[in-house]
Amino acid sequence: MANTTRVVMPQLGESVHEGTISKWLVKPGDKVVEFEPMLEVDTDKVSAEVPAPVTGVLKEILAKEGQTVQAGAEIAVVELGATAGEAADGRDGKVTATPEAPAPAPRVEAPKPAARAEAKPVAAPPPPPELEGGEHRYSPAVQMLASELKVDLSQIHGTGLGGRVTKKDVQEFAARAKAAPAAAPVTPAAQPSAGDEVIQLTRVRKLIAENMVRSKSTIPHAWQTQEADMSGVVANRNANKAAF
Repeated sequence: MANTTRVVMPQLGESVHEGTISKWLVKPGDKVVEFEPMLEVDTDKVSAEVPAPVTGVLKEILAKEGQTVQAGAEIAVVELGATAGEAADGRDGKVTATPEAPAPAPRVEAPKPAARAEAKPVAAPPPPPELEGGEHRYSPAVQMLASELKVDLSQIHGTGLGGRVTKKDVQEFAARAKAAPAAAPVTPAAQPSAGDEVIQLTRVRKLIAENMVRSKSTIPHAWQTQEADMSGVVANRNANKAAF
Protein backbone atom coordinates (compact mmCIF):
# COMPACT_ATOMS: atom_id res chain seq x y z
CA MET A 1 0.00 0.00 0.00
CA ALA A 2 1.39 3.38 -0.99
CA ASN A 3 2.51 5.66 1.81
CA THR A 4 0.65 8.99 1.74
CA THR A 5 0.77 12.26 3.64
CA ARG A 6 -2.15 14.58 4.25
CA VAL A 7 -1.51 18.26 3.58
CA VAL A 8 -3.38 20.58 5.96
CA MET A 9 -4.24 24.28 5.85
CA PRO A 10 -1.58 26.08 7.91
CA GLN A 11 -2.35 28.83 10.40
CA LEU A 12 -0.81 31.89 8.75
CA GLY A 13 -1.14 34.16 11.77
CA GLU A 14 -1.82 34.13 15.48
CA SER A 15 -5.39 35.38 15.05
CA VAL A 16 -5.97 33.81 11.61
CA HIS A 17 -8.16 30.72 11.79
CA GLU A 18 -9.05 30.15 8.14
CA GLY A 19 -7.78 30.76 4.64
CA THR A 20 -9.17 30.89 1.10
CA ILE A 21 -7.39 28.89 -1.59
CA SER A 22 -6.82 31.35 -4.41
CA LYS A 23 -4.77 29.13 -6.73
CA TRP A 24 -3.28 25.65 -6.89
CA LEU A 25 0.22 25.75 -8.38
CA VAL A 26 0.23 21.97 -9.04
CA LYS A 27 -2.37 19.48 -10.22
CA PRO A 28 -2.96 15.80 -9.40
CA GLY A 29 -0.15 13.70 -10.86
CA ASP A 30 2.47 16.46 -10.58
CA LYS A 31 5.61 15.95 -8.55
CA VAL A 32 5.97 18.17 -5.50
CA VAL A 33 9.21 18.96 -3.71
CA GLU A 34 9.47 19.66 -0.01
CA PHE A 35 9.49 23.40 0.78
CA GLU A 36 8.49 24.26 -2.82
CA PRO A 37 5.19 26.22 -3.21
CA MET A 38 2.08 24.08 -3.73
CA LEU A 39 -0.72 26.65 -3.57
CA GLU A 40 -1.56 30.27 -2.83
CA VAL A 41 -3.77 31.17 0.14
CA ASP A 42 -5.50 34.46 0.96
CA THR A 43 -6.50 35.46 4.50
CA ASP A 44 -7.86 38.62 6.09
CA LYS A 45 -4.32 39.84 6.73
CA VAL A 46 -1.95 38.21 4.26
CA SER A 47 -1.63 36.47 0.91
CA ALA A 48 1.00 33.73 0.99
CA GLU A 49 2.30 30.63 -0.76
CA VAL A 50 2.02 27.32 1.08
CA PRO A 51 5.00 24.97 0.56
CA ALA A 52 4.83 21.20 0.22
CA PRO A 53 5.53 19.45 3.55
CA VAL A 54 7.13 16.43 1.85
CA THR A 55 8.52 15.30 -1.50
CA GLY A 56 6.28 13.08 -3.58
CA VAL A 57 3.45 13.18 -6.09
CA LEU A 58 0.19 15.05 -5.58
CA LYS A 59 -2.44 12.33 -5.52
CA GLU A 60 -5.63 14.24 -4.73
CA ILE A 61 -6.86 17.78 -4.10
CA LEU A 62 -9.46 17.92 -1.32
CA ALA A 63 -10.19 21.67 -1.35
CA LYS A 64 -10.84 23.52 -4.60
CA GLU A 65 -9.82 27.04 -5.61
CA GLY A 66 -12.03 29.69 -4.03
CA GLN A 67 -12.92 27.45 -1.08
CA THR A 68 -12.43 28.79 2.46
CA VAL A 69 -10.88 26.19 4.77
CA GLN A 70 -10.31 26.19 8.52
CA ALA A 71 -6.71 26.02 9.75
CA GLY A 72 -5.72 22.39 10.29
CA ALA A 73 -8.23 20.99 7.78
CA GLU A 74 -6.97 18.56 5.12
CA ILE A 75 -6.63 20.10 1.67
CA ALA A 76 -4.57 17.56 -0.35
CA VAL A 77 -2.98 14.10 -0.36
CA VAL A 78 0.65 13.52 -1.38
CA GLU A 79 1.91 10.02 -2.20
CA LEU A 80 5.46 9.37 -1.03
CA GLY A 81 7.99 7.48 -3.12
CA ALA A 82 5.85 7.56 -6.29
CA THR A 83 6.85 9.03 -9.62
CA ALA A 84 4.70 11.31 -11.70
CA GLY A 85 3.98 8.48 -14.17
CA GLU A 86 2.86 6.08 -11.47
CA ALA A 87 0.56 8.63 -9.86
CA ALA A 88 -1.09 9.29 -13.22
CA ASP A 89 -2.18 5.63 -13.52
CA GLY A 90 -5.25 4.23 -11.79
CA ARG A 91 -5.16 1.72 -8.94
CA ASP A 92 -4.85 -1.18 -11.41
CA GLY A 93 -1.91 0.51 -13.11
CA LYS A 94 -3.67 0.39 -16.48
CA VAL A 95 -6.05 3.34 -16.56
CA THR A 96 -4.51 6.67 -17.46
CA ALA A 97 -6.09 9.73 -15.95
CA THR A 98 -7.68 11.96 -18.53
CA PRO A 99 -6.79 15.61 -18.06
CA GLU A 100 -9.77 17.72 -17.19
CA ALA A 101 -11.00 20.07 -19.86
CA PRO A 102 -10.56 23.69 -18.91
CA ALA A 103 -13.72 25.28 -17.62
CA PRO A 104 -15.27 27.65 -20.15
CA ALA A 105 -14.94 31.32 -19.39
CA PRO A 106 -18.13 32.74 -17.89
CA ARG A 107 -20.34 34.29 -20.49
CA VAL A 108 -20.95 37.99 -20.10
CA GLU A 109 -24.57 38.83 -20.73
CA ALA A 110 -25.57 42.28 -21.78
CA PRO A 111 -27.43 43.93 -18.92
CA LYS A 112 -31.02 44.79 -19.64
CA PRO A 113 -31.64 48.51 -19.94
CA ALA A 114 -33.37 49.96 -16.94
CA ALA A 115 -36.98 50.89 -17.44
CA ARG A 116 -37.32 54.57 -18.07
CA ALA A 117 -39.20 56.30 -15.29
CA GLU A 118 -42.17 58.07 -16.75
CA ALA A 119 -43.38 61.13 -14.94
CA LYS A 120 -47.09 61.73 -14.88
CA PRO A 121 -47.91 64.87 -16.84
CA VAL A 122 -49.05 67.74 -14.69
CA ALA A 123 -52.04 69.52 -16.10
CA ALA A 124 -51.09 73.11 -16.80
CA PRO A 125 -53.50 75.61 -15.27
CA PRO A 126 -55.35 77.92 -17.65
CA PRO A 127 -53.72 81.29 -18.30
CA PRO A 128 -54.97 84.22 -16.24
CA PRO A 129 -57.84 86.16 -17.75
CA GLU A 130 -56.96 89.33 -19.55
CA LEU A 131 -57.77 92.60 -17.87
CA GLU A 132 -58.99 95.70 -19.62
CA GLY A 133 -56.81 96.60 -22.57
CA GLY A 134 -55.69 92.98 -23.09
CA GLU A 135 -52.78 93.25 -20.68
CA HIS A 136 -51.95 91.23 -17.59
CA ARG A 137 -51.05 93.37 -14.62
CA TYR A 138 -49.03 92.05 -11.70
CA SER A 139 -48.15 93.84 -8.50
CA PRO A 140 -44.44 94.47 -7.76
CA ALA A 141 -44.62 92.06 -4.81
CA VAL A 142 -45.98 89.28 -7.03
CA GLN A 143 -43.34 89.92 -9.69
CA MET A 144 -40.55 89.84 -7.11
CA LEU A 145 -41.83 86.59 -5.58
CA ALA A 146 -42.18 84.99 -9.02
CA SER A 147 -38.61 85.98 -9.84
CA GLU A 148 -37.32 84.43 -6.61
CA LEU A 149 -39.23 81.18 -7.15
CA LYS A 150 -38.48 81.15 -10.90
CA VAL A 151 -42.17 80.96 -11.79
CA ASP A 152 -43.73 81.98 -15.11
CA LEU A 153 -46.64 84.25 -14.19
CA SER A 154 -48.36 83.65 -17.51
CA GLN A 155 -48.95 80.03 -16.46
CA ILE A 156 -50.76 80.95 -13.23
CA HIS A 157 -54.53 81.28 -12.99
CA GLY A 158 -55.21 84.23 -10.72
CA THR A 159 -57.76 83.91 -7.94
CA GLY A 160 -57.70 87.55 -6.87
CA LEU A 161 -60.13 90.31 -7.68
CA GLY A 162 -60.74 90.47 -11.42
CA GLY A 163 -58.45 87.47 -12.04
CA ARG A 164 -55.38 89.09 -10.58
CA VAL A 165 -52.50 86.82 -9.54
CA THR A 166 -51.81 86.97 -5.83
CA LYS A 167 -48.74 85.97 -3.83
CA LYS A 168 -50.64 82.94 -2.60
CA ASP A 169 -51.25 81.86 -6.20
CA VAL A 170 -47.52 82.09 -6.93
CA GLN A 171 -46.56 80.12 -3.82
CA GLU A 172 -49.09 77.36 -4.50
CA PHE A 173 -48.02 77.09 -8.14
CA ALA A 174 -44.35 76.83 -7.12
CA ALA A 175 -45.21 74.15 -4.51
CA ARG A 176 -47.12 72.07 -7.09
CA ALA A 177 -44.30 72.34 -9.60
CA LYS A 178 -41.77 71.26 -6.97
CA ALA A 179 -43.88 68.29 -5.88
CA ALA A 180 -44.34 67.03 -9.44
CA PRO A 181 -41.97 64.07 -10.05
CA ALA A 182 -39.36 64.75 -12.67
CA ALA A 183 -38.33 62.11 -15.16
CA ALA A 184 -35.24 60.42 -13.81
CA PRO A 185 -32.35 60.50 -16.28
CA VAL A 186 -31.46 57.02 -17.46
CA THR A 187 -27.75 56.35 -17.82
CA PRO A 188 -27.14 53.83 -20.59
CA ALA A 189 -25.52 50.67 -19.27
CA ALA A 190 -22.07 49.81 -20.56
CA GLN A 191 -22.29 47.16 -23.24
CA PRO A 192 -19.77 44.30 -22.99
CA SER A 193 -17.54 43.90 -26.00
CA ALA A 194 -16.17 40.78 -27.57
CA GLY A 195 -13.34 39.21 -25.60
CA ASP A 196 -14.44 40.54 -22.21
CA GLU A 197 -13.73 38.21 -19.31
CA VAL A 198 -15.22 38.17 -15.82
CA ILE A 199 -12.46 37.87 -13.22
CA GLN A 200 -13.54 36.86 -9.74
CA LEU A 201 -12.33 39.09 -6.92
CA THR A 202 -9.76 37.63 -4.57
CA ARG A 203 -10.45 37.58 -0.84
CA VAL A 204 -8.02 40.46 -0.32
CA ARG A 205 -9.78 42.60 -2.95
CA LYS A 206 -13.17 41.88 -1.37
CA LEU A 207 -11.89 42.92 2.05
CA ILE A 208 -10.40 46.12 0.60
CA ALA A 209 -13.73 47.01 -1.02
CA GLU A 210 -15.69 46.29 2.18
CA ASN A 211 -13.32 48.40 4.29
CA MET A 212 -13.44 51.32 1.82
CA VAL A 213 -17.25 51.32 1.81
CA ARG A 214 -17.36 51.13 5.61
CA SER A 215 -14.87 53.99 5.91
CA LYS A 216 -16.83 56.14 3.46
CA SER A 217 -20.11 55.59 5.30
CA THR A 218 -18.89 55.88 8.90
CA ILE A 219 -15.98 58.35 8.91
CA PRO A 220 -16.88 62.06 8.56
CA HIS A 221 -15.24 63.61 5.50
CA ALA A 222 -14.12 67.23 5.69
CA TRP A 223 -11.47 69.48 4.24
CA GLN A 224 -9.87 72.73 5.34
CA THR A 225 -7.95 75.44 3.51
CA GLN A 226 -5.76 78.24 4.82
CA GLU A 227 -4.37 81.24 3.00
CA ALA A 228 -0.98 82.79 3.69
CA ASP A 229 0.81 85.80 2.21
CA MET A 230 4.01 84.42 0.66
CA SER A 231 5.13 87.66 -1.01
CA GLY A 232 7.89 88.20 1.59
CA VAL A 233 9.19 84.66 1.12
CA VAL A 234 9.20 85.03 -2.66
CA ALA A 235 11.01 88.38 -2.47
CA ASN A 236 13.66 86.94 -0.15
CA ARG A 237 14.14 83.95 -2.44
CA ASN A 238 14.52 86.11 -5.54
CA ALA A 239 17.07 88.30 -3.76
CA ASN A 240 19.25 85.41 -2.58
CA LYS A 241 18.70 82.57 -5.03
CA ALA A 242 21.75 83.56 -7.09
CA ALA A 243 23.98 82.69 -4.12
CA PHE A 244 22.85 79.06 -4.09
